[in-house]
This record gives sequence, structure tokens and C-alpha cells, in this order.
Amino acid sequence: MTDIFAGLICRPPRKQYKIDELGPTRYLLHDQMCIRRDLELKNRKKMKIACSHYLPVDSDTFEVEAPVPCVVYLHGNSGSRMDADDLVDFYLEHKISVFSLDFSGCGLSEGEYVTLGHREKEDLHMVLDYLADLKCISHIGLYGRSMGAATALLVAADDKYYHRIRGMVLDSCYTSVRQVLQELAKKYVGKVAPQALQHAPQHAPAASALATEHAHAPAQTPQTPAQTPQTPRRSRWCPSRP
Repeated sequence: MTDIFAGLICRPPRKQYKIDELGPTRYLLHDQMCIRRDLELKNRKKMKIACSHYLPVDSDTFEVEAPVPCVVYLHGNSGSRMDADDLVDFYLEHKISVFSLDFSGCGLSEGEYVTLGHREKEDLHMVLDYLADLKCISHIGLYGRSMGAATALLVAADDKYYHRIRGMVLDSCYTSVRQVLQELAKKYVGKVAPQALQHAPQHAPAASALATEHAHAPAQTPQTPAQTPQTPRRSRWCPSRP
């Protein structure tokens, strides 16, 4: 039972996808040319972190004309950078770039476990350091969902990084680790004695991902890729110029 319980927290289902499912690397959004740059960064533990940077660019040079703000999207537990797709177009239309990543232990990034924001904050440190060196970026905001929201709070409280963050959107960040653990235990493992959770912190910024993505989700039978065909995220495409 302990292994199952720990797995729900530290090794939830990993979102699998292929890079092609992110869509074309350049496309027209109304009259705005947009590009996506895929890259790998290394965090403090030297793990490769898969990232994507969406930028509004000039249609002739495919470069950013003037410095633009950037929103860093931080996904939830069992999520990936693909979750940013629903927001990308909105920001690009307003000349705002979007940076998304797979936290360590998620998606296509290296790592085996998630830590509800504790280690994920190091991935965000890495991203902020990278963006600080880009001349095409003027300001940085954070958009965190669930575990990503908790990660954003942890970094915003860091004296080294808080001044780099101009604003944050925090979606479904949890308020009590103990309550999340109890909900998970009740749903998947059965009743857990209160003393088993006595050392869990009462309050900590990490992620309501567990509550929102596990405790309130119906149990599902794993399906093979053939049973769940994937549709490319973006159908707009702009051919490379000669």
C-alpha cells in the first residue's frame, strides 16, 4: 500500500507525446507570423529539460522586431508543455511570447519523479536565467496550474528571483499538503490512519494537481496509443522561404 500511495504522489502517470504533436514550428495567426523554438536546458542536477518558446516575429526575417513580454507556462501534475497550447494563441495575438517546459520527471524531460514544486522550482530558476539573457524579452510573467502554480509561488518568494517576475496567474494551487494526501489515500488506497500523515506539512505552496487531477477524476483504464489517436495541435502551417 505504501508503494502505491507514494507512486500516486511522486510518480503519477507520465504524459507521453511526440514532438510532432506540438505542431509546425512556424505558422500564421491571422496576420501575425509566429514561430516555435524547441530547445533543451539543463537544470542544476544536469537533467535535460524539454522546452518550447513561442514568439511573434516579422514575416520577412522571422526575428522578433522589438523586445516582447514573455509568459512562462508551468503545467500541473501529470501534465506537460502541450498543456500550454490552449493559451499560446491568445498571448501571441497580443505580441506576448510564451515559454513552456516539461518539468523534470514529466513529458520528454529527464528525471523519474515529481516533487510537487520542491524540485520543480529549480527548473523554473533555470528558465528565468535563460530568459534573462535574451535581448528579445522585456518582462516575464508566470502562469502556473496546480503544481505549476505552487512552483511559481516558491520561486516568487526567492530573494534572487522575485524581482524578475512582473506578475503571476495561479490556477488551482493547493493550500494543505495533508488534505491532498488524505483525499488521495481515500480515493485510491483506502482509509489511512491519521498518525500516518502527522508529519505532512499543514500548508505549503506545491500543487493542487493531486486534488484536481487525481482525487476528483474518475479512475480510468490505461489505453494504448492505438486506442487514443492524437490529433496534431496546430493545423496552420507556413512553408519555409527559399
